[in-house]
Amino acid sequence: MLPFYEYKPESLYAWHDRGSDVSSYLHLHEHIELIFLEHGKMEVDMLNDRYILYPNQLMIIFPFTIHGVTLSVKSKYYFCICSPNKAGSFKNTIFENHPISPVLTSDRIHPDVPKILRELSQIVDNLPKQQYLADALFSLLLARTIPLMSLKPIELNFDMNMVTKVIRYMLKHYNENISLQMVADDLHISKFTLSHIFNNHLQMGFLDYLHSLRIENAKFRIANSNDRISEIAFDCGYESLRTFNRAFLRLTGTTPQEYKKIITVRQEKSSVQ
Repeated sequence: MLPFYEYKPESLYAWHDRGSDVSSYLHLHEHIELIFLEHGKMEVDMLNDRYILYPNQLMIIFPFTIHGVTLSVKSKYYFCICSPNKAGSFKNTIFENHPISPVLTSDRIHPDVPKILRELSQIVDNLPKQQYLADALFSLLLARTIPLMSLKPIELNFDMNMVTKVIRYMLKHYNENISLQMVADDLHISKFTLSHIFNNHLQMGFLDYLHSLRIENAKFRIANSNDRISEIAFDCGYESLRTFNRAFLRLTGTTPQEYKKIITVRQEKSSVQ
């Protein structure tokens, strides 16, 4: 399975799992991901690299990093996945740097870390009621971990896999009026090479990938704001509402207006329970 973009609508995910196996295809997302292993063994593939996590070790996966996770059935672990927008003073550090190694060994982990992860996993179901507490805990979690990591700046000449460069570029510029040739020029590769990356590594053509990013972000805006459909369409890069409606219907099987009604009913039922 080749890398895909995983859209995460919530700003925070946290859970504690005992004994169930986890296996994920290579993917990336905009969030920062922290995994603390209590028992068992975990393997994480990051394109050309493979890391093994042992008990009482922590892995921090920065935003837009292509990765896949495999844990044994007897593993016990904490997962915390959070938007960099919640990172406070660490936000620029997270976006502008890349860890030389994503693993913190047990001798470097502050004793607060597993406690914070445990508390986050316990309160996450009570959001947004306990949002302030969750934000404070996540800030403390980063304060106890990020300064301990060896980082290197992400620069234009950074030796990053070209697939990752393409995905990063698309996530940053998806709402602009871009073309295959423009992206190729900006990344200093040929149009043929870029087309090959989309079709063979991302499993879809340039335009299909562009529309997928735009519609996924539009779905999030529709579900989490009161913005007008037309405003969302233009903000996501569409020059006409008609084109947006057609793309939305093709990718979701419903119109934006119908999707909004479905989400509203779902939210109303959830609030009653």
